[in-house]
Amino acid sequence: RSGCYFCFFQQRIEWVGLLENHPDLFEEALGYEKYSESERFTWVQAESLEELRRPERVAAIRAEHERRVSNEKERVRDRPLIDVFSETLETWQTDVGCTICEV
Repeated sequence: RSGCYFCFFQQRIEWVGLLENHPDLFEEALGYEKYSESERFTWVQAESLEELRRPERVAAIRAEHERRVSNEKERVRDRPLIDVFSETLETWQTDVGCTICEV
């Protein structure tokens, strides 16, 4: 994210990126988190940055991110525009041209 190195809206994979690429900023963000019996403030819902930084957790976050990216690629396939617009093109093909060029 541009210019916002720690934010409530970051995804876990972005926190991993901050940890690996800017450990000083990750440590600064970590310093804002609070834990007590009466209060818990963390950047990520249901997980502290201390918990997130564990190597096994980083690996799990990476695996989940890769799975999501892979699923998205499978879900959205490149299709030629002629396929996308084929039904619409059939309705455009009339004896009279379009209202702009009237060809």
